[in-house]
Formats: sequence, structure tokens, C-alpha cells
Amino acid sequence: MPTSAPFGQIAIKKGYVSPNQLDEVLEEQRLHDRKGGKHELTGMLMLKKGFLTTEQLIQVLRSYKPQESE
Repeated sequence: MPTSAPFGQIAIKKGYVSPNQLDEVLEEQRLHDRKGGKHELTGMLMLKKGFLTTEQLIQVLRSYKPQESE
């Protein structure tokens, strides 16, 4: 059943990434966003850095349900 937990938390729960790897990706996102660059998705950054395989990315996405805005 899909969950609304953040993508990175699902990846950690599945044992695909460590909390330190998630922190590294989130910090890279923040720095990139501050510089006015195009926002990169957490999962895509994890894939680019080799923290996730394509199959693991797909498995997290299957478990992921984005939070709906109110």
C-alpha cells in the first residue's frame, strides 16, 4: 500500500540508502536550489550518485504516494 512518507524515508526503511546518504542528497538539493538551478528529485539524485539502482528506485516509487496539497 502506498505511503505518504517522504521518498528518502522509504528508501531508508527498505534498506537501500543510509541516513547519511539521504542527508548528502538533501544538502545537495538545498545548495542547488539556493543557486537558482532546476530542482532535482531526491530519487534521481540518489540514482546519479549510485546510491540506488534503477530497480530500487522503481521499488521506492511503487511504495510512494506524494502528499496532496491542501
